[in-house]
Amino acid sequence: GELLMDREHESHDPQKRTDALAWLDLSTLTKRPDGLYARPRLTNSGERDVLGGTLRFVSPEFDAASMQDAGQGYRRPTRLVGASFTNRPA
Repeated sequence: GELLMDREHESHDPQKRTDALAWLDLSTLTKRPDGLYARPRLTNSGERDVLGGTLRFVSPEFDAASMQDAGQGYRRPTRLVGASFTNRPA
């Protein structure tokens, strides 16, 4: 299926909107040595805010329960569950 791409992870807050700026089809993900690549399907508001420059970066969401130990205190994400457009990526 497709994953929701919202604004600033607002869909996790019941007091905020869950409007989609884009939908991400997991079958379009490509793994490269420097990261994951995809082409989200932007909604009308996504075209305005992302292509128009209001929001610039992507902040991925990973399933905490599926993280793997990578050693030396690091954990490796193994399951993407969502993403948000943001101006302050973590």
